[in-house]
Amino acid sequence: MDRLVLSGIKVSGIHGVLDSERVSHQPFEINLVIETDLSAAANADDLGLTIDYSQVAAEVSRMVREESFGLIEALASRIADAVLADDRISAVEVEVRKLRPEVEARLSYAAVQIRRSNS
Repeated sequence: MDRLVLSGIKVSGIHGVLDSERVSHQPFEINLVIETDLSAAANADDLGLTIDYSQVAAEVSRMVREESFGLIEALASRIADAVLADDRISAVEVEVRKLRPEVEARLSYAAVQIRRSNS
């Protein structure tokens, strides 16, 4: 199966369980690997036959900005469900990175990675 990779979708949103995380936007980075058959689009050189990654990135950005979850696991699952709504997509890997996690240890980010499929 072919893979379409969207790396480094940066967007801010309100996600977290701490009160301090619920009052202002925080930065997130989303990475997607979409499994789909790209052969028809490649052979015809036609955008209409493939997954328009600009639309996927825009929808993911909208979800992170406008929806709110306590856990990044729930956010990742919501993103996966939305991507899999396109029946041309057989599976998706979603990574959600919280770029400023509120923890005592110094972390570059905290992340969750999930894989979901339409099987």
